[in-house]
Amino acid sequence: MFEQGKIYGISNLSYRGIKIDVNYRINTDDKIEIDLKCKSDNKIKLLVTDEKQRVMAKSGKYSNVTGVIFSGDNYGLYTVFIELNTGN
Repeated sequence: MFEQGKIYGISNLSYRGIKIDVNYRINTDDKIEIDLKCKSDNKIKLLVTDEKQRVMAKSGKYSNVTGVIFSGDNYGLYTVFIELNTGN
C-alpha cells in the first residue's frame, strides 16, 4: 500500500489554537522520516518521545512557527509535547 520514497501527510490540524502539519516519507519497510510543523499565535517549543520515553526530536528556541524532523519506526508510537512560553 505504501511506496518507498513517497510522502504522505495531513495538514492544518487544529489543537488548542495551534495549526499542525504532519508529513512522513517511507524510507524502507520499517523506517519512516517524520516532518512535524506547528504554527501558533503564542511562542511554543516541541518535544517528541517514543513509546519508551526516549527523546526523538526537540525544537530549538520558542517560536510562533516551529518544527522537527526525525526518523522513526513504521508503526511506532510517538508522543508530541507542545510547550507554551509562559515567560514575558
